[in-house]
Amino acid sequence: MTKLSKLNFPILSRLFIVAYLIMTIGAFLLSSVEGNYFNILMISKTEFYYQLGAVLIIFIILSIFHKYFKLQHISYFICFFLLLFLLLFVMKAPAFSLMIGASLVALPPMYYSLSSILKRNTKRKVFDLAMSLINISIFITIVIYLLTSIDMVATISTILNTTNISDDAILYGNREEFLIKSIIVLIALLIVYILGNKEKLHTKANKYLSIAIYTIVASLLIYQTVSLSMIMIYRTQSLATPTFDFALFVQMFHNMKNFGTMVTTLERSVELSHLSIHFSPIFYLMLPVFMVFPTPETLQVLQILIVAIGVIPIYLIAKTFKLSSFVTSVVLVIYIFNPAIISSSFYDLHENCFLAPLLLFVIYFIIRQKPIPLLISVALTLLIKEDASIYLVVIGFFSIFGFTSRIDDFKQKRRNIMIGSIIIIVSVMYFLVVTKLLANSGEGVMFWRYDNLNGYSDMGILGIIITLFQKPSYLLATMFSPDKIYHLVILMFTLGVIPLLSRKLFDYILMIPLVVFNFATIYPYQHQFGYQYYYGSVALLIFMILLVFKDNSTKNSNSVSITYFKIPIYLIAIASLTVFGVKLFETKDFNRDNYENFITRNMVMKEFLLEIPGDKKVLATGYLTTYLADREVLYDIQFFSLSNTDIVFDYIIIDLRVNQDRNEVYEQLALSNGYVESDLTNEYLQVFVPETE
Repeated sequence: MTKLSKLNFPILSRLFIVAYLIMTIGAFLLSSVEGNYFNILMISKTEFYYQLGAVLIIFIILSIFHKYFKLQHISYFICFFLLLFLLLFVMKAPAFSLMIGASLVALPPMYYSLSSILKRNTKRKVFDLAMSLINISIFITIVIYLLTSIDMVATISTILNTTNISDDAILYGNREEFLIKSIIVLIALLIVYILGNKEKLHTKANKYLSIAIYTIVASLLIYQTVSLSMIMIYRTQSLATPTFDFALFVQMFHNMKNFGTMVTTLERSVELSHLSIHFSPIFYLMLPVFMVFPTPETLQVLQILIVAIGVIPIYLIAKTFKLSSFVTSVVLVIYIFNPAIISSSFYDLHENCFLAPLLLFVIYFIIRQKPIPLLISVALTLLIKEDASIYLVVIGFFSIFGFTSRIDDFKQKRRNIMIGSIIIIVSVMYFLVVTKLLANSGEGVMFWRYDNLNGYSDMGILGIIITLFQKPSYLLATMFSPDKIYHLVILMFTLGVIPLLSRKLFDYILMIPLVVFNFATIYPYQHQFGYQYYYGSVALLIFMILLVFKDNSTKNSNSVSITYFKIPIYLIAIASLTVFGVKLFETKDFNRDNYENFITRNMVMKEFLLEIPGDKKVLATGYLTTYLADREVLYDIQFFSLSNTDIVFDYIIIDLRVNQDRNEVYEQLALSNGYVESDLTNEYLQVFVPETE
């Protein structure tokens, strides 16, 4: 009886997934291309009730016979129905980018089936072999459709296109070059996965090899940190950092330093605390350093150093998993040179930078079941931002359903489930409280970014859940528009697609943040490299890589040391990742050029701005506000209504480097509101003062 009860949840949960997939296939076939891919408003609540009823009926029928199913059989069924749905999705897809995305989604069920065939199992059942071959055949069919549709012309809805599917080019500019380099990285990492991940180090010779490889990794980390820091310092000192999203934080830190509060006037053109926009008291951890070095450049470098700390929990997790130093080193370099991680620092300072190291520390302390460090890590993570709790909920569910299956000791299993449950409960409660506070005293959480997923706008978040239940094809269509698919392919290739090679269903819980925060919304910046939205989601993907390597490493504690002929495999992977990272840095060479080629101009402008006394009220254009941020009253002219204010500014400063037409508008705005041009005007800056002076 006890044994059966242990099997109930794993079997029943998978049977529910099978029931849902069967319903989804039927609903997809009965719906039009318009309804499946473009227009979310075509769904109805009546249709939802029918779909929910169908799932429950199928689930009940399957549950009646659940004791006759084995977990492996149900896993094959999940793979089969998922692949069948993806095949239909590809066959009817109105754009090529959707086919690419569906092929990526098809990789996990295909690999599960393929690995079952490749296993050396003399007791393999005919059913297992047959289902594996069927699933692989469906995947091959998907790939054939993909390859034969490269030149297809996208068919775009002329009625309503809420998924933003388009016929835009996927590759342009330097994208083809980056794709080629990412393919090289992909091949190198797959070779590591196939040939070099089953070894542990136990010999004296390997100790010296480990020291050598970790020295290389440390050198690469220093190179990355210094290079990225210099890029951001050049960007700052070239007066190329705008009000959004940097100068507002510089002003906030000056106010934290001087008054202890996170007040800004730049963020919403009124005096308010940043906590009214995002609940991010984590910034106070950076304040001690800023108080010693109170410059904008300090904040740029601090962010990069904070992200770099993520190598510590990666190393500790790999050590706990008993991975070889060579595998560990490759994963560390994946983190160091991942394009999404690196480029997330390109757009200046954001609290999101804390996500990468802290989420990895949370996972490490869950694995080690260390309650006090875990409590501290969870608390700090919650202080990053209101949506950080979503990452923790995902980690909590993974702890319960994903990592628990890897624990043999019953007491440790129970403790792990308890830890995961507590994290979920605390995170959900925290999210509800903070979002309520933001709604009442702040500007509310930015749920509007997900309006594209809501067919029932009157139902709030519940409407999104129901919508996605009814139309998973719509979610896929939203995720795989041309621009998104480029970023998704580059991301997955530079991870070696290894996160997609996990054979454990609940590991894919860790991909939820990637879907939610990066690809489910049509808000353009969240999926693009160069913005702050990838820190947390990619950290979880890199942890998935560690999990896959752990599951594939040898179980024999007396395993032999690494064979020397395999060393080049690791070194080639590290070299390919390094080359990709260097190439990514080269795309920002213009920051150094702007600094060096215009050094006189930059110095004159910077010195002029820094010499303005801190008690003066200033209205300025966006690229000037960074070096004016050490004052209480500072506004960006682009977002401020000069005609509707009682504030008399001591200076209105216009950057003459920017668009001349816009400058003329600002000049007329100043003149028409009682300001006159000052003799402080120079060839780089136009300065206005109140006419009375």
